[in-house]
Amino acid sequence: MGNDIPPSPPGEGAEVTLHEVPVLSGLGLTMTGARPGGFGALDSRTNEICAQGDLICAAPQEAFSPANLPTTLNTLAGGRSTGPRDVRHPEFWNSDGQPATQWTLNWAHDLIDKAPHPKHG
Repeated sequence: MGNDIPPSPPGEGAEVTLHEVPVLSGLGLTMTGARPGGFGALDSRTNEICAQGDLICAAPQEAFSPANLPTTLNTLAGGRSTGPRDVRHPEFWNSDGQPATQWTLNWAHDLIDKAPHPKHG
């Protein structure tokens, strides 16, 4: 939930896809599924940026096939990091050429610039 900041890759997050697989808790992976209501009272103020290949938010369908599931579970358990992608580099995610960190900085500056500026003193 929250505000999806495009571009958003296809796929589904591991937590949503694997939440009904009982063996995962034994591996230290607690998949709770989708968050009903998103981020609660902060939902409309929460931005979500998802990069291609990030298993947390955009795993390709084949990542959860029986043949690939052991590798996917190893990755999710910390055996090899593929999620969250390095947000400083535009080859993983970018909006008009800006990597996620620059997009977020510009969003924050815009938010501050548009805030009320009461007189002091």
